[in-house]
Amino acid sequence: MTSYLPFLFILVASVLSQLNDRPVIGILDQPAGDGLTYRGNTSYLAANYVKWVESSGARVVPVWFNSSKDKLKEQFSHLNGYTYILIPTLIRRSILFTGGDLVLSENATYVETARYLLQLALEENDRGVHFPVWGTCQGFELLSVLIGGEGALELQAFDAENLSLPLTWSTEADQSRMLADMSDDIYVNLENLPLTINLHHDGVYPQTFQKNNRMRKFFRMIAQNVDRKGTPFASVMEGRKYPVYGVQFHPERNAFEWNVRESVSHSRQAIRASQYFGDFFVDEARKNDHRYDTAADEAKALIYNYNPYYSEDSTDSWPDEQTYAFQWQ
Repeated sequence: MTSYLPFLFILVASVLSQLNDRPVIGILDQPAGDGLTYRGNTSYLAANYVKWVESSGARVVPVWFNSSKDKLKEQFSHLNGYTYILIPTLIRRSILFTGGDLVLSENATYVETARYLLQLALEENDRGVHFPVWGTCQGFELLSVLIGGEGALELQAFDAENLSLPLTWSTEADQSRMLADMSDDIYVNLENLPLTINLHHDGVYPQTFQKNNRMRKFFRMIAQNVDRKGTPFASVMEGRKYPVYGVQFHPERNAFEWNVRESVSHSRQAIRASQYFGDFFVDEARKNDHRYDTAADEAKALIYNYNPYYSEDSTDSWPDEQTYAFQWQ
């Protein structure tokens, strides 16, 4: 199995004077794999990301990966105009990209949608509007490709499938915004205990953050790991100027995935660490004070309009326990 890959891409308008206590996170779905298409589904998103976001006090809106650029641009203009709706299934405050066993080179539509939304987010930041971006696992990898080019990503270079590891903090960790409010015990536990579950063979070498000019200028590497063979890979990164964050591991799986074949830690220490990252993500979304035009518009967009199903019987290896699957007309 290649990586489970959520690309948590959050688009959030910042309001410095007041935090929003009703944040909404948009989650980008992805093309359905073999274990889902037999049901007639076209795209899906794993329910663990929804649960992870909701457990930190936000709500979720699904975002279709095949939305046209015209629609994205049109709806994003509403967001710039203080009405944060991109299309009926996009969000007003934040966007979260999720994935699965997605081969980036074979899924141009997904990648171009992510590229376009990242472009919009960076442009918003340049205009002084806070737009954080978060990528998990292949989302981390996708952010690296979008910023550093294809050469930033190493394919099939790491033996880190189904591997829980501690983190090795970098010399720049003390400058991290993501870690600024992390308690000492969570920081130390992440450093000393195998709390972070990795599900990948692709990744980014730590030295890429020095050798690749675009990566060096855009990101600081906060933590790294070594795989089963001792090969180092980057694990946590964040933008120097922009609020763009990425983790190679899966913080959402500790609390919400229970497949016994997966070596994920469900310890109290792991749950607290997982919750910290979710809380950070949602706190970024709280900086947005925009609303849907009406409560009815908001209600129509929410994930509550869809039901997850138990996907343990999927033919995919190590499936997510629950999945939202969509059938486009």
